[in-house]
Amino acid sequence: MSKLAMAAGWLRKYQKWIKFLIPAAIIAVIYLQARDVMHGIRPEVAAHLVLKLTFPDHVRLLATSVIAVSLMCGYDFILTRMAGYRFRIVTLWRVGWIANSFNNLMGFAGLTGSSLRLMLYRKRGGPAEMFLPKLIFLSASMLTGLSVLSFFALIKPSPLRAEFPLLMIAAVAIVLYLPTFAGISKIPWIGRRIGLEEKVGWLYIGGAVVVSVLEWFGAVWVFWNACNLLHINLSFQELAGLFGLASAAGVISMLPGGAGSFDLVMLAGLSAYGIGADQALAVILVYRVFYYFIPWFIGLMLVAVEWIPQRDAVAEELLKPAWRRWQALWNWPGTRELMGGVGNVALAALVFSSGFVLLMSAAVPTFLHGSHVLTHWVTFHTMKVSHHFTVLVGLMLIVLSTGIRKQVRRAYFATLAMLAAGIMFSLTKGMDVEEAIFLALVLIFLWMSKDRFRRKDVVLTKRSLPGLLITTASMTVLYIEVGLNTVPDAPARFYRHMPYRYLITEHEHLRSGIIALFLTWIAIFAWLLLRPGRPVAKPPDALQLLSLRQWLDKHQQGNYVTHLLFLGDKNLFWSKDGKALIAYRRTGKALVALGDPIGEPDSIRQAVQEFWQYADNHACIPVFYQVRPEYLPLYHENGFRFFKLGEEGMTDVGAFQLTGRSKADLRAVKNRYEREGIRYEVIEPPFSSLILDELRAISDEWLEGRQEKGFSLGWFKESYLQSTGIALLRDPSGRILAFANLMPGYDDKQSISIDLMRYRQDAPNGIMDALFLHLLEWAKSEGYPRFNLGMAPLANVGESTFSHKTERLAREIYRRANRWYRFSGIRKYKEKFDPNWEPRFLAYPAGISLPYLMWRITRMIAKTPPSGE
Repeated sequence: MSKLAMAAGWLRKYQKWIKFLIPAAIIAVIYLQARDVMHGIRPEVAAHLVLKLTFPDHVRLLATSVIAVSLMCGYDFILTRMAGYRFRIVTLWRVGWIANSFNNLMGFAGLTGSSLRLMLYRKRGGPAEMFLPKLIFLSASMLTGLSVLSFFALIKPSPLRAEFPLLMIAAVAIVLYLPTFAGISKIPWIGRRIGLEEKVGWLYIGGAVVVSVLEWFGAVWVFWNACNLLHINLSFQELAGLFGLASAAGVISMLPGGAGSFDLVMLAGLSAYGIGADQALAVILVYRVFYYFIPWFIGLMLVAVEWIPQRDAVAEELLKPAWRRWQALWNWPGTRELMGGVGNVALAALVFSSGFVLLMSAAVPTFLHGSHVLTHWVTFHTMKVSHHFTVLVGLMLIVLSTGIRKQVRRAYFATLAMLAAGIMFSLTKGMDVEEAIFLALVLIFLWMSKDRFRRKDVVLTKRSLPGLLITTASMTVLYIEVGLNTVPDAPARFYRHMPYRYLITEHEHLRSGIIALFLTWIAIFAWLLLRPGRPVAKPPDALQLLSLRQWLDKHQQGNYVTHLLFLGDKNLFWSKDGKALIAYRRTGKALVALGDPIGEPDSIRQAVQEFWQYADNHACIPVFYQVRPEYLPLYHENGFRFFKLGEEGMTDVGAFQLTGRSKADLRAVKNRYEREGIRYEVIEPPFSSLILDELRAISDEWLEGRQEKGFSLGWFKESYLQSTGIALLRDPSGRILAFANLMPGYDDKQSISIDLMRYRQDAPNGIMDALFLHLLEWAKSEGYPRFNLGMAPLANVGESTFSHKTERLAREIYRRANRWYRFSGIRKYKEKFDPNWEPRFLAYPAGISLPYLMWRITRMIAKTPPSGE
């Protein structure tokens, strides 16, 4: 192996560590160079400088940011033209804004923006294979604007050259990126490698470069406006050179948005120009908020609109004129793929952001003018109380964002209430109009997504609950830390040189954070204690079982386990059209259906989807136990995975013979029982209490004190036994030696089986063989072509050393479960009756532990039936 190949292998082996260590090393080097500047920063002064910005200043910064981000939509114009598609300008802007705002904040070398563009254009009918190579080309072009920007850093002398010599090397490399990109784009084999069938024309290359230049200079323009508003007098050329060096540091650090590296270099650069550290930090904060976070908030709202559910009918009637304009602008509603998860995450992020905004708003001083206006309407005490409630509402919104992401209906209503309260407290604590507008927008988008929230409950797992507690604690610590660095160690007062009012003291600030966190945690645990339980499998009553019997007799669409429904221990889930049925029972958070759905084929498909939805609404998962191979495509379409439970023996009664050496033992049993006068008969219901008492005595003797089983196995229940015939073996005196209840398949007499098969301890040897032989003869005489011998659990499952670990572990669980039910030897015994073995499967959703699920089902079968007699 060559040294080059060995080095490549080493890099692949340790690439995860390398990806972590390189950004960490770069930030460490930059920090060491800039730490002297950082030590002089006073966060409270920087916060005061930021708060000095007036409403017109906010409008100016917002306008420049909107223009700067909108310029990047040129990428979408080029992309769609290259792919041969034409979209409206509004559509290009909407897709571009979402992709660019998320890409600015999250970065990852343009991967975030490219993925979102691919998703959104596929949603509009653009094939992925058409757009993907063009996206790769455009992603590569996005650094060309930085190449032009870095040129300013080389031609304009900068104070940072001496302090960060490595950055100058990076700047030179980035300057050379533009000609390199232009040259490589014209090489045909490179275009073919990424999927471009034709050479990229100079028009597209030039257009991509122009858009990239506009993107980077737009970012500099936003930063330059922030500098002007905070009275930092730097020329655009000087700032462009400094911005280029800081952006180069952000690019080579490979961190989202250049977080940390860009900020440290910019902080050091501004300080080198004689700008105070507090002022430099203030301008960086303003730039981050207006160029990154506010566009991202707008992007979240647009994402929520992209995957909004069907319109609310009442709102449509109330706001019909405005609704038509809205549809004309957004082309909504329209054809949508099943991608609502993106909208759920966006709404959750908006709710989380609302809570964060409230916390940060409460952490900084209140604007004096707003306080003066407010004091005409409310008292100073009311303002302080509103401040404390703002902290609590902020934390509650952070908690509720989890429920919004998981589409919980109760969380939806609670969030609406918290947002409305947040709007009120934002106004009553200091007339924070901008904050109230943002919360109002989030409330409107949430209200428009009402139909998205359909779940009645959500499960907090052992992993999610600690995460929620840690998140709220971290947000509280952040609120306290920011507040203690902005609130002075003095009572509430006015500062003549600063137009801000301090509503609370340092001590009150700390106390409000701790109390809000304490109340939030109480609310979380109260919700856990008082939340409604999962759906209980209510047993059907006698009338429902009678209706089921009539339905089965009429439609004859049952299967091998259908008769077990008359045990009454399973809930009956009917499809909405009433033509398909699923019988299930709950164990833990799983709704376990016994066998496949029965009914009309089209309705069965609908029933599986409705059952999925029903389980999901109750924070449960659907599971199908003992399903047949012919239904696997249906379950696969609905996202299920499969595990082979074992095999079920089906004997062809017409072909079964007792001839041959292998059947010598069975012939001997049959002949001996005939000589001894033991006779076979099938009795039909209703049965007398005398017969049932004798059968119960036999059953109790057979059980020997063992507990009855349930779910997929029957137990001695008189109402259940009264539902069908019973096969008996009697001795010459008429005493019952053994019995088995018949299980029709409700499939137009195509199959029959038995459930309970029990015998006396003093019965002659071979009693089970004799009973099976008589059952096979009787089934043949009654016209049944097949006799179901039942399951052989885990036949040929998990035995290979190459089987999945979960399958080997599940087999081990079943092996140990023999103390509950004797699985071993079942298949070997049934082989005597020449069955054809048909596989049976467990269909379960991804994300659940298979061994745990198997353990739950095994325990459910093993424990006493809830409605046993």
